[in-house]
Amino acid sequence: MTELKIENTTYKINEIPNTENKEILEFLIYLSELHSICRELFLYLIQENKKVKTTIGFVGSLVDRISNSLMSIILLASKGFTTDVAILLVNLIELRTDLKYISKYPNKIDEWFNHKKRFTKPWKFSQQIKEITTDEEELETEKNIYEFCSIAKHGNPVGYDIGFDFGLKDDGIFVALDKDFRLTDYLNWTYLYTLDAIKSSLVIVEKYQIVSQNTTNKLDKVSAKIGGLYGKLISKRIRKYVYEMNPELMEIDKKLEVLKREQKKLKLKLKKLKSKSRNSKR
Repeated sequence: MTELKIENTTYKINEIPNTENKEILEFLIYLSELHSICRELFLYLIQENKKVKTTIGFVGSLVDRISNSLMSIILLASKGFTTDVAILLVNLIELRTDLKYISKYPNKIDEWFNHKKRFTKPWKFSQQIKEITTDEEELETEKNIYEFCSIAKHGNPVGYDIGFDFGLKDDGIFVALDKDFRLTDYLNWTYLYTLDAIKSSLVIVEKYQIVSQNTTNKLDKVSAKIGGLYGKLISKRIRKYVYEMNPELMEIDKKLEVLKREQKKLKLKLKKLKSKSRNSKR
């Protein structure tokens, strides 16, 4: 029998470069802040679990899973894997829904603990959504987002509007080079569902006189940053759509921008002249 000898070889994994989209990168910075809040809350709940039996640990385990899903989304988004972000977002939505459901019906924790089938939950997702939403409009929004993200896993592989690399146009298939427009939506939904999950977990643990005011304050600060950024991105997208429908408006806006710059220069000149005039009088 011949003995095979393997020489020392260095195996390398090709590193995929990060996206160069500054808006996406800014989004990811804020989501990283949200992830830090998640981790802090998780550690806090584990510490408190020593005092309050298993309930806090149960919530902590869900917060831990949300934290891991969030970090995975951040890493995938940084590399431009739009549809993979959507697939993970489905998991994040389900985890948030579990926490919100339990925050509304605390006895569901025991029901889950006592559920014999470890590979299934004792309730259906559709049932949970109906019970945690306040009206038909909110229910419809929840369903639409969940179904839209689910399409990334099960839908048509040429679904450009979902974030795939290919799309259909004029009965032909085209390669989509820019999927960032959809990625910003997924990242915003990631933020909203993570935020709701954290708030729901706080509602549960507050029943045990466990309050983390520091967490709430940090959430407010991150929310202000992400809300402002997403608002700007939506405005930019609307402007792009308007220009596509009315190309002449782009030229008009360009001329207006030139006029604004000229006006700004004139104001600076006037300011300097006034300053010189005052100095000469002295």
